[in-house]
Amino acid sequence: PPMMMMGQGEPDPDEIRFTAISDVNAQPLEMTLRLEYGSNRVGEAWAFYSADWYPFLGWPPVFTDDRWEQASEAIALSGATNELLWTDTGQLGREPWSNVVVRAYLLGSHGDFDLDGLADADEVLLHGTDPFNADSDGDGLLDGEDVTLASGDQRSSQWVAAGIVYEENPDGTRTFKGELTAGTDPLNPDTDGDGISDGEEVANRTDPLNPDTTPPEIVLTWPPQGADWRWLP
Repeated sequence: PPMMMMGQGEPDPDEIRFTAISDVNAQPLEMTLRLEYGSNRVGEAWAFYSADWYPFLGWPPVFTDDRWEQASEAIALSGATNELLWTDTGQLGREPWSNVVVRAYLLGSHGDFDLDGLADADEVLLHGTDPFNADSDGDGLLDGEDVTLASGDQRSSQWVAAGIVYEENPDGTRTFKGELTAGTDPLNPDTDGDGISDGEEVANRTDPLNPDTTPPEIVLTWPPQGADWRWLP
C-alpha cells in the first residue's frame, strides 16, 4: 500500500511503521519519530507527510487529501539496523495568528508503481491522481514530468499503445510528455476548456493553457507582393 499509519509491537518482515519517541516543543517544533521496518522493506524509499488542524476549523479534526504536505525528503531504508530516526522541525502554524492543535503524520511510499514520474504517496496525498494509472485523466499525458525511455524499454511500447504523447529523439529514445512539465491539470483532460484535450494540444504544439483556438494569421511582408524574387549565383 502507498501509505502506512502508526503501529505497535515488533514489525513482521513486510511491515513498516513509525512511533513518536519525544515530546513536542512548541517553537520551533521538534518531534522525533522512530521508523521501523521489516527485512522485506530494505531498499525501498519512503517519506513523511504532515497535516495541521486549527481550532477555528472545528472539532474533531478532518484531514482531507488537500491538507497534506510532504514533510521530509525520501528516506532510503537500509539493512543496517532496520530502524531510523527522523525529527520534524517545521514551524507550528502557517500564519502568525494561528495556533496548531493537531499535527498528523503519514508515512508514504516513494516508489513509483505506474512509472509515471510521480511517487505513489505524492499521487494520493498531493495530486489526487491514481498511483496505478500513468495517465489518470486519459488525456494522453503522463501524470508527472516528461519521461525519456530507451527504444528497448518495455514501457515505451506499452505507452505508445496507450496513446501517450511522445517525441522521437535523434539517439533513438522517446520522450513521453507529462502533465507537470506542460503545466496542465492531471485530473482534467482539457485544462483550458477549449474542447481540445491536453495531449492533443501538446502533440500539435498548441498551448494547452490557452483556450484561444483561432488559427494564426500569417502575413507575408517580404518580398513585396508581385515582386520578382530570384537567387543569384
